Amino acid sequence: IVSRRHVFLSCADDEGRNRGLYCFDGTSGKTLWSKVVSFESADPTHRTNPYCGSSPAADGIRVVVWHGSAGLFCYDYEGTLLWQRDLGPFKHIWGYGSSPVIVGDRIVLNCGPGERSFVTAISVADGRMIWQVDEPGGASGEAGADSWTGSWSTPVVAEIDGRKQVLVSFPQHVNAYDPEDGKILWSCDGLDRKSTRLNSSH
Repeated sequence: IVSRRHVFLSCADDEGRNRGLYCFDGTSGKTLWSKVVSFESADPTHRTNPYCGSSPAADGIRVVVWHGSAGLFCYDYEGTLLWQRDLGPFKHIWGYGSSPVIVGDRIVLNCGPGERSFVTAISVADGRMIWQVDEPGGASGEAGADSWTGSWSTPVVAEIDGRKQVLVSFPQHVNAYDPEDGKILWSCDGLDRKSTRLNSSH
């Protein structure tokens, strides 16, 4: 992402044991700073979905990055750590991929997939959790189960009739959340996993 002539990029190495946020000068390309988080626990992902697939988000003052099971981190534009929050482990054979979005004074994040799935709003100022709405999860696929469902959808902020709503797509439905309190304003059916499974002969 680009903000105030800063380019912020998430990147990982050593099979996800090091997950970092890198800041470059948008004019010269010079590396301004990097912040790398160590995470030694085993954390599965698909080979085509490398760690740090989640994009950062910035508001002109702060930049936040979600490193999956390693946590949510917030820095200023000079690279000083302002706060961090442990949101717990997220296990899925395809890994994580949703990106945080900043809505006013809060960060909205679709956390998952796996057995633990939820949408949460975090204060961008201090990392305090404002609300959390749990979403039924699914098997992680690690045991070979067939229910490898999950959502890697980044929330979309829309203004409808003058009111902000946060839209999140899940495997079989879409929810619209009130960013103030997490109330589900409406929900509709989405994709049916059985009808969207690809036929291997095509």
